[in-house]
Amino acid sequence: MKKLFLYCIIGLLLIQSCGFYGRRRGPTDWHRLPKPDFTIPPQAQYLKGLRICLDPGHGGDAHIPNFKRGPTGVREAEINLRVALLLQEYLERSGVIVIMTRNGDYEVDLKTRAEIAALNQADIFISLHHNSSTNPQTNYSSTWYHCDADHSPASLDLARYIQQSLEENLRLPQQLPTGLLADYLMYPNGFSVLRFIEMPGLLVESSFFSHPREEKLLKKPAYNRLEAYAIYLGIVRWAAAGIPNTILIEPRPDTTITNKQPAIYTKITDGLHERPGRWMLNREQYFSRQVTFFLDDSIAPFILDRDQNLLIHNPEKPLFNGWHTTQAEVTNYLGNHNLPRKDRFRIASPARYLFAKAWNERLPADGKAFTGIDVLALDADSLAVADQDTVRAVTNRGQLQRQAVATSQGLATFYLQADRQPDFANLNIFAGNAKTNLKVSFVDTGATLVAGFCRSEIGDQPIANVLVTLLPDSNQQIANTDGIYYYPQVLTGDHEILFQKYGYFCQTNSVIVKDGQSNIDTVRLRPVFGAVLHNFVLVIDPRFGGKETGVKIDQRMNSAQVNLKLSLILKSLLEQAGAQVYLTRDRDLTLKCDQRIKLSNQFPEGGYYLRLNLDNTGKSAMLFSGGHYPGREKGKNLLKSIADRLTQAGFADKTEIKTSNDPEIRLTNRASISIDIHLNPADSHLLTDQTSLQRIAWEIFTGFIEELGGEYLPECQLTVKVTTQGKSLSDAEVRIGSLLTQMTDQQGTVVFEFIEPGEYIIEISHPIYGKITKSFSIQNQYTLIVDIMDQL
Repeated sequence: MKKLFLYCIIGLLLIQSCGFYGRRRGPTDWHRLPKPDFTIPPQAQYLKGLRICLDPGHGGDAHIPNFKRGPTGVREAEINLRVALLLQEYLERSGVIVIMTRNGDYEVDLKTRAEIAALNQADIFISLHHNSSTNPQTNYSSTWYHCDADHSPASLDLARYIQQSLEENLRLPQQLPTGLLADYLMYPNGFSVLRFIEMPGLLVESSFFSHPREEKLLKKPAYNRLEAYAIYLGIVRWAAAGIPNTILIEPRPDTTITNKQPAIYTKITDGLHERPGRWMLNREQYFSRQVTFFLDDSIAPFILDRDQNLLIHNPEKPLFNGWHTTQAEVTNYLGNHNLPRKDRFRIASPARYLFAKAWNERLPADGKAFTGIDVLALDADSLAVADQDTVRAVTNRGQLQRQAVATSQGLATFYLQADRQPDFANLNIFAGNAKTNLKVSFVDTGATLVAGFCRSEIGDQPIANVLVTLLPDSNQQIANTDGIYYYPQVLTGDHEILFQKYGYFCQTNSVIVKDGQSNIDTVRLRPVFGAVLHNFVLVIDPRFGGKETGVKIDQRMNSAQVNLKLSLILKSLLEQAGAQVYLTRDRDLTLKCDQRIKLSNQFPEGGYYLRLNLDNTGKSAMLFSGGHYPGREKGKNLLKSIADRLTQAGFADKTEIKTSNDPEIRLTNRASISIDIHLNPADSHLLTDQTSLQRIAWEIFTGFIEELGGEYLPECQLTVKVTTQGKSLSDAEVRIGSLLTQMTDQQGTVVFEFIEPGEYIIEISHPIYGKITKSFSIQNQYTLIVDIMDQL
């Protein structure tokens, strides 16, 4: 009896899990779901050794209400992962090395997914998804490729087989006239994950979880296995059609040659002839008229030796010194293209001429002074030698910091330190077939030097491109890539040196210059906010402009003008903290929505897009309205941080944060948010007041700092209270470290958060009471009370 009961339970489970086989899903009998045997086909042997990255879409989004869920709440992220794990099983049984971008329910950002594939040297990238629609009856398969057909032909080959296999095995009620779709149909720059990858790749939308019956099936492990097997069969059939290959034969890959006009030989195989037992024509079977050769990413002419399957390119003129890349594109007779493979070789014609120049030919003989020695190395054609060629130097006096230096654009820089005894240093410099010499004198009088090194307080790394100003003459230099500044022959006396670079607090050092002495110092600059905004990218889009004026604020101003003013203030703050900030418009200009998207997408990738709007349309309350892309929790958290800041500062008393379907939010190629701040009509004066705009910009700015910095932010906080004759002074301008201006509030107070411990200079200015400068030191929480009248 127990056995009978057990068999009944098993039978019910089997019916529940597999009862969908044979069910008709569309208008004809063809739409009945076939039941596969899930065996590994013989052709799977051709997959062995391939490295395939599987990318289960989404993940870590269970806490977001109604995000990527079917009618009864089934999450797309869970379906994607189940299918990916089953597909991984089939591929690994066929000898494939499988890389997973995630194997659990957690978030992985799109760029990281591409980086995982690249670090693991994946041959193919497949992103697994399921689709949704507002029409619950929509249900079909689609496979997406990046850009257009010419971008990656190998991606299209694989996509075609997978799409055909999905249609054949899932028998969905609808089929698209063309199931292969370009991601440019969805977004101007395509899907981010496909744009980021470096290898052939595609994105699969197997079916629609918004379809009620499909959602029920997608809950079932057996149906997930059917889908995984369908994708697997598509991959098998693609590999069975052969994967052609091209190999650089001469020059040998990754080698260095001296001939600047070498014959380049590339071997072609069709991916089929190496198979045991093949019965084919002896010649490799590829389409001769479809072979293309690229040298340094440009199409180049070639001769095709069909008997030896060699592609031969003879450069028409000498090639430049340095690395060169070659790539060939081939299609075999079954229609498969080769995986894109770039080989490279390096040309390094030896140096024939050397030109050396010292920054300073007379150094104080104090054992500290140094000079840079720039060496230009040219070949027999008077062209710069290859990067990473070696230039060597020896000296009979003084000390060289390094005796061998790699070239960059033909240049190499040595550093020679002086002896303590007056003398001459004779330097001999060698490279390739060339040599030269240079003389530097160490003298005990009549020479001075002010020089040093710019380094970061964090990590002690050199800082390039620091603006160094020698006062009082205001002589300026830019620190080189080693962070070195250099002033030879400075007049004796007292001097100051000012160091300035966005992203670092300014610093001033005092120097006393004496005859026959050098002043060599290392200045360590303090990064603003612990460097959390260094190289952060933000595109600010001031809403409206030109013919689109937005809301009329008063007789002189409209919201389009206010938005631009606010954006310019915010841009300045962010840049001073080290960010890269771009505006879609920097003047009163009419821009359509698609123009704004296009402009945003032209700037460097990464970071955020921010659409910014400020007006006086608040009704019962000052409203902060934030929009973010669905599923982007980072954008949502950023908006919360900014909203909290504005609320505490009195610029909002009601907050509304929600997902946005605005084209600017959906179609830009970076994380996107929108901020609309609606003040009350009675507060219209705040929108035309520069001080109020600076305060609003500061709160938005610190919202970015707080959310992006997180636990890495410094913990010190400085409160500055400005008074005049004991009374609070509002609208005073307070600046720390010559950066980051704030305006005091009605209590005469500003707060600088996230400050590193150390010494700072505060500048306070007011149009009536003038300007003062005050030094102080901070370790933790610190309040600085300054009576501006007492200090004048």
